[in-house]
Amino acid sequence: MADPSSRSFLVDSVRKTTRTLVFVLALPLILAVAVVAVIPQLPISLIKRSRMRRREKRFAADMKSAGRFISWAEARSEVDSGRGAFIGEFALRGGYRLWWTLEDVRKVSPHPCYFDDEGPPGLAHAPFFDWCCSRFTDPESGRALLVDLEGDQSLDYFMRGAAGRHVLVDQGFLGRSGHDQHKILPEQSV
Repeated sequence: MADPSSRSFLVDSVRKTTRTLVFVLALPLILAVAVVAVIPQLPISLIKRSRMRRREKRFAADMKSAGRFISWAEARSEVDSGRGAFIGEFALRGGYRLWWTLEDVRKVSPHPCYFDDEGPPGLAHAPFFDWCCSRFTDPESGRALLVDLEGDQSLDYFMRGAAGRHVLVDQGFLGRSGHDQHKILPEQSV
């Protein structure tokens, strides 16, 4: 008569071997599906990025020809000297634009500003966002200057000192089109 403990060991061993065999046999299929799903996305992603870069370069050229363009060094110097404010704009379709205005956005706004430490923006901030777009960042009627971010030297500046000192309005969250999201960075030096 067979020992019950050895029988249970044998059953467990067969189960583990079966699971391992199924995994080893299924692994190539899983990898093939992953490759088929990912590989076609790479060229699409590259094309989208290329289009976005071309669109942003055209936009920058348009703003430059309209006299609404400022270098990063000049804009940063102004803000560090206590003059003006940065307006950061994130697009739903990707991309980032940084604007500068001589105005103190928080003081001149007729609407309550949204500070990013308040949690997600709500519909109460929609009037501020609409006002900000029409007054500052609208390509035709806005007053703000587009900041040249060539080389993206601004990231470290904002990561070091701007956290907690800006307002944020998310047009994408509010279901709007056009300009999607703004951060207003105050005229205080960092």
